[in-house]
Amino acid sequence: KLLNEDVKTTTNLQKINLNDLKDRDVIGYFYNEYLLSIEIFFIRNGKISARHQELFEYYDEPLKAVESYIAQFYEREVVPREIFVPNDLDTEVLSEFLNTKIVKPLIGDKYKLLDLAILNAKQGLIEKTEILKKDLDRTIVSVEQLGALLNIPTPYRIEAFDNSNLFGVDAVSSMVTFINGKPSKRDYRKFKIKTMEEKASDYHAMKEVLYRRYYKVLMEDLQKPDLIVVDGGLIQINAAKEILNSLDLKIPLAGLVKDKKHNTNSLMNEFHESIEIDKHSNVFHLLTR
Repeated sequence: KLLNEDVKTTTNLQKINLNDLKDRDVIGYFYNEYLLSIEIFFIRNGKISARHQELFEYYDEPLKAVESYIAQFYEREVVPREIFVPNDLDTEVLSEFLNTKIVKPLIGDKYKLLDLAILNAKQGLIEKTEILKKDLDRTIVSVEQLGALLNIPTPYRIEAFDNSNLFGVDAVSSMVTFINGKPSKRDYRKFKIKTMEEKASDYHAMKEVLYRRYYKVLMEDLQKPDLIVVDGGLIQINAAKEILNSLDLKIPLAGLVKDKKHNTNSLMNEFHESIEIDKHSNVFHLLTR
């Protein structure tokens, strides 16, 4: 569908007059080593009726991926009387398959239309690549930086624990799992605290939950995390170390140290060393999440 932000493109298109009322589609594309961007202009009765944009990963030769996409696209769309495509596309089989005329404009207004579609496809890929780069900075890169701060291998799988409502009827501990810097909600777990005696404390609750979790990991041969994060500092880290040592598990540990307002303030490693983190950094945002 034609979007509001596409007004400029539409205006440019309307300046191109083909002097006929043929129904035609104009297909432009642009690709890099792993992403393919496709832009289609729908010309109906001589006017632009709509646009279609698509960007996806490809695993074949890029031009083969374009041909395959076009063939599949017109299985669900009306095939126009004419389709404009770039010159490097092999169209013989495609034209026969679609039973329509496929043109490769090289000059004039028809080429201007095609060139604009290619330009839009290129711009779409550039914008998407920037989004992916920012996402990468927020996820994988921040995980790599966290590993460097803790002097451990990159923790691609992180399991983090937080106790709440201690001494209450519904005392629980939550485990969240992040994989490649993103939350993996299917791996989240909630534990009802059984240690409800008078001596119960955050320390005892942490020991109970970590024992239950990693005893099960051992018994069922589940994937171990690359890093365990506990909500708290010295006390919680010591509880975790005691349990991991009892199970003979070597998994790196870190604690999220909170300020008086219960906001994440710093990171503590398993050697009880405090690590200050830039509160505007992607690592800090990863930890607060």
